[in-house]
Amino acid sequence: MLNETDWIRTPHIRPDSRGPIDRPYRPFTDPAVARPIIDTLQSIAVEGPDRPVIDGDGGSLGYGSFLGAVLDLKDRLGAAGPVSGPVGILLPSDASYAVAVFGCLAAGYPSVLMDQSYPEDRNRAIAAMTGVRLVLTTPERMASLDWPNVSAAGVPSHFEYAATSLRLSSQFMDLDQPAIIMCTSGSSGMPKPIVHSQRTMLHWARTTHDALHVRADDRVLSLSSFSSLGGFTALLSYPLAGASMQMLDLKANGLDGLMTTLARRPVTILRAAPSLLRGLALLPEAQATFAKLRVVQNYGEPFLKADLVALKSVLPGQCLIRSTYGSTEASGMSWFAGEPDEYDPVRVATGTLMPDTAAAIVDDEGQPCRPGQDGEILIRSVYNALGEWIDGRLVLGRLVPHPSGDGTRVFYTNDIGRYHPDGVFVVLGRKDRMLKVNGQRLEPAEIEGALRRMESVERAEVAVDQRAIPAKLVAFVVPRGHAEPGLVKEIRAKLRAQLPSFMIPSRIILVSSIPLLAGGKVDSIAMLKMADNPAGVPLP
Repeated sequence: MLNETDWIRTPHIRPDSRGPIDRPYRPFTDPAVARPIIDTLQSIAVEGPDRPVIDGDGGSLGYGSFLGAVLDLKDRLGAAGPVSGPVGILLPSDASYAVAVFGCLAAGYPSVLMDQSYPEDRNRAIAAMTGVRLVLTTPERMASLDWPNVSAAGVPSHFEYAATSLRLSSQFMDLDQPAIIMCTSGSSGMPKPIVHSQRTMLHWARTTHDALHVRADDRVLSLSSFSSLGGFTALLSYPLAGASMQMLDLKANGLDGLMTTLARRPVTILRAAPSLLRGLALLPEAQATFAKLRVVQNYGEPFLKADLVALKSVLPGQCLIRSTYGSTEASGMSWFAGEPDEYDPVRVATGTLMPDTAAAIVDDEGQPCRPGQDGEILIRSVYNALGEWIDGRLVLGRLVPHPSGDGTRVFYTNDIGRYHPDGVFVVLGRKDRMLKVNGQRLEPAEIEGALRRMESVERAEVAVDQRAIPAKLVAFVVPRGHAEPGLVKEIRAKLRAQLPSFMIPSRIILVSSIPLLAGGKVDSIAMLKMADNPAGVPLP
């Protein structure tokens, strides 16, 4: 068992370290003494009822009208009578999703976050396993929703909310009861419902707010699904700071639609996965489109130094680049990329611990690692998720109460990393994405970096095919321009000149594009399916 001295803590390092420390802002309230989320939203709406909270192609929605829509939904849920189980949210990435989230909080119902771009069978399975009996969806979809034992209620899409006189409410959900249920894919591919309270989510909102010094004049665009931790954190954080959110469905609008939106409605904070930012940096209009940005926030994937160089080449000089590391289950780390950063030759440092968070690095026997030694990362915090939602009730699952009885919960992340004496961590990758060759851990990020530096390569991702025995590395390469005959042989030769033999992929597959999830992250499962086809994905 770990001793207290084995846990790493960095309370002296602020979330805005290396960031916008000179930018005036109003610090976020400590979640330990925070008010209910709807109470905070009401205070902001009273301060500026006409200030836009959500913007998009359909128009603008002020804080007063937004609060009115939230409380109207609360009243409708109350009038329908008690709801058995949590309420499902299956809506587009627009104002209606935000209204549904805050409306459920106001009504005192936990909500299950769903993504309407997911296959129908997956959303139906999520509803069944979480005990959803009521789904909030679009009026158009209500009639076609045919899920066993589930009824549907319509929430207006886009900006069909008329301006209303400001009204307030005084009944709120307790901050420590289950409020939000997010479903991760889980190691088996089956959805795994993770439960958060308002207080645990306010921890993420506080860290975001105090790191970026968010103010009412900020305009934010998040390109992650609202059903994910990253997307939901944005949906919650920025309205509670009085800022405005630009809404855009990336899957429906594509990169061209994204760049058009950014050009027409410049944002100050852009949130996206590194794989998506990589593609954006290559577009010829990127530099002009990004001219108003003050922060780029990335999350969910390794952030390489090659990515940093590419991004800096198209971002305005004053723009900050922040990375975050965490999981749906646990708190994590954050870092403003830049110099100095000599913690890893390939990766940007993952960062320092978020407030009220401790970590430990342990070896395969569970013993604490020394500084610089790699092992599994454990995250300990009172703001980790409450647990998992199984058979209609909250269970701890993989979140283990710390034996000290201090209210913290420990999460074994299944990620490999190391830390330095100054409190900076580097996450090397997932255990299940790494190989161990001659006693050395191998993470695909270093190979991806070597591939992306080649002039003939536009994009590249490397996957570990665990179906093979032993596991094999497979590289997926999008050629720059026309793929000349012999390109694969040329790429392999260049890799051999840069990397040791055990790091050379078993297969290099030329593809026309890299499959992405709705939020812009790489779809690893779809990518490996491409490997089952000897020809990969045909080039144009």
